[in-house]
Amino acid sequence: MTQAYVHQAEEFLANGAPVDAIGAQGHFKSRPDPVLLKSRLDLLATAGLPIWVTEMTVAELDELERAAGYEDALRVAFSHPALNEAGRRWRQLVFTDWRTNLSLQHGTTTLAGQEFDFRGFHGNYEVKTGRWSWI
Repeated sequence: MTQAYVHQAEEFLANGAPVDAIGAQGHFKSRPDPVLLKSRLDLLATAGLPIWVTEMTVAELDELERAAGYEDALRVAFSHPALNEAGRRWRQLVFTDWRTNLSLQHGTTTLAGQEFDFRGFHGNYEVKTGRWSWI
């Protein structure tokens, strides 16, 4: 199946079709095999186009196995050379754009104590002595 997809992309390119990337979906019934996933991505990469993972699901019933499956698949996908730019942007979002790194040192001292405003993910936060955490 993967080889047929590569042949189709190569045929489109050979006939002058404006193909910018290969879209890949991953819908797994159970925890995916990282070695098999990497080999499939390697095969797709032989077409010489960037690979864009557009959808991914892991339908494993066990929550911990499902989480491990997502982690395995994401590690393989974002470490693959044909996904480098996507991986860099994902890291930018997770570790810079979406991350909130604050301490009470960033606050303002008022008569009622120390206060601070910040932008963070929706949810409840717990302020502890010297640090806070998202709960």
